[in-house]
Amino acid sequence: KYGLLVLKKSKHLGLKKLLEIAHIDLDKIDAQTISFSVGPRINAAGRMDHANLAYYMLIEEDEDKATQLANDINQSNLDRQKLTDQVVREAKNLKVDLSDTLLTFYKETWPAGLTGLVAGKLLREYGKPCVVMTKVADQIIGSSRSISGFNITDALKENESLINRFGGHPQAAGFAIKEENMAKLMTNLKAMATKQLAGADLTPKIDIELEIDFEDIAWDLVDLLDKFSPYGQENPEPLFMSKGIKISSARKVGLDQKHWKLELSKGNKSKGAIAFGLGELALAVGDSVDIVYNLSINQWNGNREIQLIIRDIRLAD
Repeated sequence: KYGLLVLKKSKHLGLKKLLEIAHIDLDKIDAQTISFSVGPRINAAGRMDHANLAYYMLIEEDEDKATQLANDINQSNLDRQKLTDQVVREAKNLKVDLSDTLLTFYKETWPAGLTGLVAGKLLREYGKPCVVMTKVADQIIGSSRSISGFNITDALKENESLINRFGGHPQAAGFAIKEENMAKLMTNLKAMATKQLAGADLTPKIDIELEIDFEDIAWDLVDLLDKFSPYGQENPEPLFMSKGIKISSARKVGLDQKHWKLELSKGNKSKGAIAFGLGELALAVGDSVDIVYNLSINQWNGNREIQLIIRDIRLAD
């Protein structure tokens, strides 16, 4: 909380330039903009080139050089997004047995810095532990993302004799192995996942805080929730559910039309909503839907309105 206050007063020229390029108002920066706009750009330096690029940007005191470094990092992030999407498409086109409990994907030309991002996207796509691997010099470099019920780092530790190095936490890990050990390690991981997840329902689940009436969404609730911010890994933002909501307007927005911009209503109450990454869902004006969402504040041109951030949506029964 206090870190955000300090950040808003930052004198770091490179950071200010990066925020300008990303169209982020330093006075309005919050945990969400750091998570989705600032962090990914800084991380992209190491994923696409070298992390030193971000370091030099953050310490640069010359305005022209800071601007150039910020532009370079922003471009690295754009390149990272395109390349990640490309690798995900290539992975989905591989001949992988999707009935396996743990899914493995390998192509020796994939960038090592993107394997973790790709594994995360594939996990969300298939709802199963995923391992994504590439070749760097004479080693196989891999990243894995897992689900609750299968501790991927413990699984790697049990196969330590096959691995050069590894590290991570229960649901995400990275490793390096000799090429001749790859097949054996993947066989072992699949067997362990099958045993530990036997009988488990692998359908992704969303934990909601509370089901509330759409009509009860009001400023007193939003302002109360704001007092618990900033939200993050150890302080998750509460998710709410409301049923039988009418879609009064709907249009796709963003690159590749990946998001829905919606107007939702029930009774005499109407609210704007954005559904990030759900553009593939078939939605239409007049549909009655059940929604899972966070509550947020949308500020523009001096106006302030409540906005719903849709996390999942389905047609109402």
